[in-house]
Amino acid sequence: NVNRRYKVRSKASHATNGPESAPGTGNEFIIDPTAPAAAITQPDKAYVIALTTITGNVSDTAPGTVNNAYFRVKRQGLAEYWNWQASTFTALSGQYTDLPASINAGLASYTTDYFRSGQALEPDKSYTVQLYVLDRAGNQDFAAEKDFTIDRSSPAAVVVVPYDANKKGLRNLPSISGTASDNRLNDDVQI
Repeated sequence: NVNRRYKVRSKASHATNGPESAPGTGNEFIIDPTAPAAAITQPDKAYVIALTTITGNVSDTAPGTVNNAYFRVKRQGLAEYWNWQASTFTALSGQYTDLPASINAGLASYTTDYFRSGQALEPDKSYTVQLYVLDRAGNQDFAAEKDFTIDRSSPAAVVVVPYDANKKGLRNLPSISGTASDNRLNDDVQI
């Protein structure tokens, strides 16, 4: 059977030399061949103004338990990852680009002063978040990656028609039109 807790006890006896020994306290162990699960929850949008903390849900099939998790933040277009030791993006560097997650009640999270102050992630740049999880039996899995772009610029909108050139008013309003622009995609335009 899989994903179960077992306890093994032993006792000894000698057929010709006396009574059986009392059973020992035994050893408990878990058979856990099932990989843990992970899903990134922050960032939760493709375009964000800032990202102060990255988060994800982690779990394992009981009685297995999650042992640890780590994130990676990759700058798109380059093979560079956030390096917590250097406080910048560098080539993949094992323990320094594996961002250790704090885990509380199945929520894994990572932050740094550089994320909270907006110094780590550059405006108009795109990034990919990765989440890896490991259980106590050594099974590993990873979440689906999440891509996001830091977008701190505001869109602009201008009403072109109607235009009252002489500021005396209009007799009729045959149409209303305008323009809207953004350095990314406009999400919603209303007149």
